[in-house]
Amino acid sequence: MATTKLTAWGNSYGIRIPKALLKALDWQPNTELSLSLDHDQLIIQQLAKVSTVNQPLDDQLINRYFPIPDQLTGVALIDGNPYAYNIKNPWQITTPQYAKIIAVNQGTVYAVVIEPPADITQALNFKL
Repeated sequence: MATTKLTAWGNSYGIRIPKALLKALDWQPNTELSLSLDHDQLIIQQLAKVSTVNQPLDDQLINRYFPIPDQLTGVALIDGNPYAYNIKNPWQITTPQYAKIIAVNQGTVYAVVIEPPADITQALNFKL
């Protein structure tokens, strides 16, 4: 286990992540991260990156949803295109639930956990 201190950084607070952890996670400068709380624990996760896709396909993904798989991170085919995925807030998941894509920006898909939609036939084709 690594330790660090919370320090003042301008008008905010910051932490330094030890190099060994960064290397193990393969995080580089400007890696986009999500921050969430689980009771009294801060959870820091890398946002899922997707393969290079064109803007029309990105736009078609917004507000679409897919069933949450058993694996919370990995690579899958979504409507036939490869994407890395990382499901946020796994403690909110009750079976079955879905993830809804709320934004696609520079090859990154942002999704939130939702309850099953009324018409699950409209879900994206999701294959591990």
